[in-house]
Amino acid sequence: MQTTQDEKTLDRPVQVSRRELARVWAKGTLIAAVLVTIAYLIATSLADPLVVEDIGAVGLANVLTFTVLGATFGIGLAIATTRLVRKPRLTFVAVSWAAVAGYSVLPFTAAESIHTAIWLNIFHLLVAVPVIGLMARQLPRDAGS
Repeated sequence: MQTTQDEKTLDRPVQVSRRELARVWAKGTLIAAVLVTIAYLIATSLADPLVVEDIGAVGLANVLTFTVLGATFGIGLAIATTRLVRKPRLTFVAVSWAAVAGYSVLPFTAAESIHTAIWLNIFHLLVAVPVIGLMARQLPRDAGS
């Protein structure tokens, strides 16, 4: 039985430039950091400080650290999906948004006030939207693309 070119292509890993992914990661992380910084300043000016049980008062440094960690998880997932699945873009977006949805519960269990929990979830979204959006655009729809 002879295999077609399409079948051969699907068995090969997707070639995505790591340099391009790193550039997009940096851009998404920078956009997210700016958005989260603005949101943090608004959140802390509206009411009491943001307080989480294990950390205490949440400072801007904490928020920016978790911004970089979330974006780093994103680039790791993007690289993994290009190597392991046939539909990298769809898988990346689905797993990323599932992770964001899963993490949306944590602030309500760790925050000392509903105000803090809501703002932490806003921060999650402000990181997720640019990072997931920009990364997804770099990934091929199918392994053969």
